[in-house]
Amino acid sequence: MKTISTILLTCVLLLLTLGALALCTCDLDSLQRPGFFGQQIYWMQFGLLGLVLAALFDYRWLKRFYLPHLLLGVCVVTLVLVWVPNIGVCKNGAHRWLKFGQPSEAAKLGLILWLAAYCTRPEQRMADLRVGFLLPACVVGVVAGLVFFEPDWGTASLMIAVCGCALFRAGARWKYLLTTTAVLVPLLCLAIWLNPLRRERILAFLNPEDYRWSLATQPWQTMLALARGEWWGVGAGQGIHTLGYVPAQETDFILSAIGEEWGLVGAGLVWAASLGFFLCGMAIARRATDDFGCLLATGISCLVGLQAFLNLGVATSLLPNKGISLPFVSYGGSNLVVMMTAVGVLISIARISLRSTTVTTPELNPTTLPRNHFASRV
Repeated sequence: MKTISTILLTCVLLLLTLGALALCTCDLDSLQRPGFFGQQIYWMQFGLLGLVLAALFDYRWLKRFYLPHLLLGVCVVTLVLVWVPNIGVCKNGAHRWLKFGQPSEAAKLGLILWLAAYCTRPEQRMADLRVGFLLPACVVGVVAGLVFFEPDWGTASLMIAVCGCALFRAGARWKYLLTTTAVLVPLLCLAIWLNPLRRERILAFLNPEDYRWSLATQPWQTMLALARGEWWGVGAGQGIHTLGYVPAQETDFILSAIGEEWGLVGAGLVWAASLGFFLCGMAIARRATDDFGCLLATGISCLVGLQAFLNLGVATSLLPNKGISLPFVSYGGSNLVVMMTAVGVLISIARISLRSTTVTTPELNPTTLPRNHFASRV
């Protein structure tokens, strides 16, 4: 567990470093003062505080005193408040922000925590249709629906996908999950087709050269930046695509700055560190000594892994353009603080599990826990 935790923290530190270096060069074209780098370092301090406190905290207390229900309730209230005048902040026609941050970022972690607590109740029957699938699916649908209508279709889809993985791990019948997927995917495709802007984004993805000066500007310029960086990059501060050629480069397309200045090696490190984080998180889940820790670690690992894959897939033109940040790398205080706090929860699970291998309590006795193919105890 110590080795896994060390590798996990190394991956996070590497991503934070690459992100800070990239944001430093993005400041060259920014009129914002303090710049992206200064504000990222500012929020990184709060993220580090959250990481340390969560790591030192016993994660098992998160399941007690109706805390998951309370936190989820707070998340739902804040998601509603984004629509209230003078409280919510509207940018580019989207109601995604409050004056102190972006509620959907905290809602992702709050939903994972609630789902982990719900699915591991002693009397729970996850194979049952109503109790094990319909009820949690309704809760996930309400939270994801609020995010969907902000509108933030990418984050809502991410929430549903992560919660689907968690429900599968918890023992929900796969036929319920597949049926739901078979219904939601066509509905999402229909909604995209009926939305002119999102339909044009799909067409731009299929024909990037025809849209390279409009909807495909970001992925097109990102590919040019990655091509210019070649293997080793042009050097720190020497990139030209950080001078405004890539809109929203500091958030959704931060890989373009890294790829141009640090080359394929730098971009490869981002891919490797993101994959390493996911594998370490799943290893912690596999070795957790209770189902709550196992499910919580699974949800956090899938959240970071899927979000990183979506961002990197969009940046490399493997997926259609959808604004979603790269964990630990992209500019953004809310996402950074939440993600670093989630890392602390993973460390707490690893720490408690390591300690429990030598001191076994009845509550954490592995022989009393159900085994499954997704989280076998080692």
